[in-house]
Amino acid sequence: MNNMKLIILICSIIFSQIIVAETTPLHLNPDSLRKYILEENSSILLGMNAVRQAKHRVSISRAQLLPNLNLGAIISSGPTFALAAVEMVLSFLMPAKWFNVGLSKNLFEAEKISYYLLQLNQYASAQTLYQTIQGDFALRAVLHDQYQDLALISSVLTHQYSLGMVSLESLSHAQAQASMAELKVSRIDQLLAEETSVIRNLIGAGLDKELLFDASEGEPSEFENEVIEVVAAEALALSPENAQLDYLIKAAKYGKWKQLFGFFGGSTLGSRMSSSSGISFANMTSNISINLGFEMIPGYRLSNDNLDQIKLQKMTLGRDLTQVIEGTLKAMAEVKEQFQLALRAESDMQQVYEIKKAKYDLGMISIMTLLQTRSQVTEAQVAKIKAQVDQNNLRISLHRQMLTDQFKEIHGCLAEIPNDSKKSAFARWFINLFRNIRMDVDKLCRATR
Repeated sequence: MNNMKLIILICSIIFSQIIVAETTPLHLNPDSLRKYILEENSSILLGMNAVRQAKHRVSISRAQLLPNLNLGAIISSGPTFALAAVEMVLSFLMPAKWFNVGLSKNLFEAEKISYYLLQLNQYASAQTLYQTIQGDFALRAVLHDQYQDLALISSVLTHQYSLGMVSLESLSHAQAQASMAELKVSRIDQLLAEETSVIRNLIGAGLDKELLFDASEGEPSEFENEVIEVVAAEALALSPENAQLDYLIKAAKYGKWKQLFGFFGGSTLGSRMSSSSGISFANMTSNISINLGFEMIPGYRLSNDNLDQIKLQKMTLGRDLTQVIEGTLKAMAEVKEQFQLALRAESDMQQVYEIKKAKYDLGMISIMTLLQTRSQVTEAQVAKIKAQVDQNNLRISLHRQMLTDQFKEIHGCLAEIPNDSKKSAFARWFINLFRNIRMDVDKLCRATR
């Protein structure tokens, strides 16, 4: 009996822990958001799959260097057969095969950087949305305060109207203002629901999970007050996009030479059975096939054009990056000034509203003037919130370009082929043909490794 009670107690504890785990809300802040994005975002998981495919293409191109053995057989009327030919395809003698290995290796490195860029950009988008939601919560608080003030004024005027102290026009105006303020609160609630659904999708959270947004402001960047030319040059040096284009240029060069030497169709070494002799390694013949087609020269020119296109993209990247840095730093200076102006305007308008409210209580001003002043207070508060959100989002953009703050904690995919310096040159060559097959991309590309 006691054992049964103990089992029931243990089961109750286990199930209670499961229920608590399922109902525990997710607290979102820049740090936890990065963790959820890198581990659960579907686009990033698809990017990891693309890296895995690029890895397999490297393995295939290397395996194509190994000799292939073709056996020809003659089947007799009985349960026996005889070899008619032995032929070995010597793929490693074909230059195009080696260039294909270089091509696939550089494309693999470019794919790894593409995955890294996907991580950076997905997190930048999520953090920008997170800061926007923070601003919308602050905006909702402002609009709700305005609604409460206007609803209170409308309630007082309703009582005064019943006593014949105010006109129907004044009452209707106050009620309309209160209804519009309530409508704005409802609209911001709708916007927050839509934004929450987007961020839920980004982090892969189920509908059973409650999302709580912790208060957090954007971290200032050390580059905010630097010279634009200096920041742009450093951003270009740090740019993963620049490194990716370097690998694509190398891949394009390998592709060009692969196209040029593609006329070598194959090289074989083999022996065939004849009427006077059988299969013998002393009777080996070698063959090489050459395929010269009219498409070879246009194909080579197309490869050159592809290489030139990537070089132009590299030049365009420098210009685009300079434009982004220039726009971000100049906008940052303006937004900082806007925030300070809005902050002073909010303080001043709040004082004006308190004075106008006292005057209204004394019958010195009309209700129209009081309601207009209350709207001006809200306008100043909204301007301050907008400036704060813009400043935070500009800082996120600057951190993204300079790979600072949370972005320095994102490392992309670390899958690579280790060097075996203690082995002989032939052993290293042979092992490296298949080394890439043993790379665990899922482990080396995940954030938690």
